[in-house]
Amino acid sequence: MNKWISIAASAALVLTLSACTSDGTDGIDGIDGVDGVDGTSITGTDGTDGVDGVDGIDGVNYSVVKDFGKEKENELYIKSLEYFGFDGAKKDGFTTNVMRKDAKTAADTIDLADGLTARFLTREAANKADLFNFYPAENPTHIISCIEGGVETLANGKLNPSVQSWNLETGEVSTILRGMERCDGLRVTPWGTVLATEETTDGGAYEIIDPLNVVNHTVVDRANGVIEDENNATATNIVKRTAMAQMSWEGLTVLDSGVVIGGDELRPGTGTEDADGGAIFKFVPDTVRTTTDLITDLSQSPLVSGSNFAMQVQCKDGTSQWGQGCEVGNARWISVNGENARADAD
Repeated sequence: MNKWISIAASAALVLTLSACTSDGTDGIDGIDGVDGVDGTSITGTDGTDGVDGVDGIDGVNYSVVKDFGKEKENELYIKSLEYFGFDGAKKDGFTTNVMRKDAKTAADTIDLADGLTARFLTREAANKADLFNFYPAENPTHIISCIEGGVETLANGKLNPSVQSWNLETGEVSTILRGMERCDGLRVTPWGTVLATEETTDGGAYEIIDPLNVVNHTVVDRANGVIEDENNATATNIVKRTAMAQMSWEGLTVLDSGVVIGGDELRPGTGTEDADGGAIFKFVPDTVRTTTDLITDLSQSPLVSGSNFAMQVQCKDGTSQWGQGCEVGNARWISVNGENARADAD
């Protein structure tokens, strides 16, 4: 089997580190000299006043400004052969947007460094494919991805694809699930299932077991989590995890213990001008996972039941101060109701 290497590109965080960026403190002025002592006789002359002390010397400016992100960018460029196996890494991003319909070859869509080649794995994936995960985690044979589109009835009468699999050898595409609203958060869990989430106000989470043998299942009722298989029977390989927070899921991680941490994509000022933005939520299962075994039934998943929490960041020890200006500091987890997680976190 060919080896598959995935290099995920993410936005670079540039940190500016400043140490003593202001001038050094001025030296303290010297102390005035002591007045001379008066003469002791009637005709004696007063002693001469002492000379004022010399002013202290201004402190030295030890300002140091360092762009950590730029240093690492240059290092990756210089050592691309050592780190990644190819030379001549690109220093600038691709500035031209290429429409899918206009691309004839892979080279039309991507600006490659010297020594790299590309080919299309498939051109049959649905529009707005996103969040690509290799499956299974060990020795993957497929990619499983979200399709970030709204609920839509297609010309064939079916709802839009929401989760698809791509065969890494043949490029064959199979639709696993339809009918989700903007699938935009997907992870292969440590226990072998797939967790797919929705990026919308009442976004839910759906867990899929044995995904490579699941075809054309459909969410027919999002609110109540009703899912049917390709024969219109109640699905047994996919379930909506109603114990988890409803939110506009945007990025998540699944820990070995079954804990799930995800962010809510809610723009500040949505609805009202002073409305808060989305929180970071954590789901803690009632039964924390302690094994490394893969599950064989969805009832064995740690996502069956649990509690939800929202992160509250405080910028002052011992005092409850949070909000604008206090986005960095100590944090604690506040219990929230999963169904009303956004309102509870506000």
